[in-house]
Amino acid sequence: MAKITKGLLGGFSGKVGTVVGYTLYGIDRMRSLPDRTAPPTANELKNRSRFKLVQEVVNCIKDLVKVGFKDYWTVSGGTRAALSYNRRFALKTNEEGDYIDPAEFKISGGTLPGLTTPVVVQEREDLLRFNWKVVAIDGGSPYDQVMLLAIDMEDRKAVYQCTGNFRSSGTDVLQLPEELKGKEVDLYIAVVAKDRCSQSESQYLGRLRRQEGPELQEKPELQKETGLPEKPRLQIVQLPSHVRLPEIRLSSTINLSLCTGVPFSTHVVPSRSVMMHRIRKDKDGNLWFTEMMADRLGTIPL
Repeated sequence: MAKITKGLLGGFSGKVGTVVGYTLYGIDRMRSLPDRTAPPTANELKNRSRFKLVQEVVNCIKDLVKVGFKDYWTVSGGTRAALSYNRRFALKTNEEGDYIDPAEFKISGGTLPGLTTPVVVQEREDLLRFNWKVVAIDGGSPYDQVMLLAIDMEDRKAVYQCTGNFRSSGTDVLQLPEELKGKEVDLYIAVVAKDRCSQSESQYLGRLRRQEGPELQEKPELQKETGLPEKPRLQIVQLPSHVRLPEIRLSSTINLSLCTGVPFSTHVVPSRSVMMHRIRKDKDGNLWFTEMMADRLGTIPL
């Protein structure tokens, strides 16, 4: 890139194609770009490799970052801004080499307020549902629209929506293609203003390991290790419209390695990839719960 320092009819400074413009003793001059004969240095090769890594990831979501980085980070915004930002903050190095840190990676940036407590539920093998709490936010509009992304950083495959449902809807879905089957995907959500003049900072929702098969099977080794009797499978009934249970939030993941020496039992939920909440005991000590987004009531006989 070159600069025109003295107007349209003046000289220029910098490289344009194979020509270099410069000023010598007050005279504007041009010369051809010299051919390089020296091999690239180790640092140059490393820099090229790092730039290529970020570029390949950004290129697979190019249309999304054009919206998410509009007028953000650099003067030009868009793809160039996404490359610049993520190369500076998301590109990391460890003993194995360079990699993209999903938690630092951004698909959007700006001053628009983001969403409140967004979460993701895998409703089906090929369907992700994004949920968030609908609240009034200063500087935001109910008609702002969400941007969704599921991306496999390793294979550079992604599926996304540039303009999804309204902020006021509280939910949206993302259909996963066949090429992401069995892959680990990182999930992101952001908001673009209804007038398309601003965006929110993207929010990283975590990494999802897609489940395959008709249903999850209970692991017999867990029952053997704990010495507890096998529990009956969960029962599901329709949730009456008048039933309202108090809400209790639970973590969607449990690290079994932290349960050493603690007896526990496992149960298989008939519906796949749901979140149990609003849990309550009845007078007989049995647990009752609702399945988020499934409008059903379940019980665990104890």
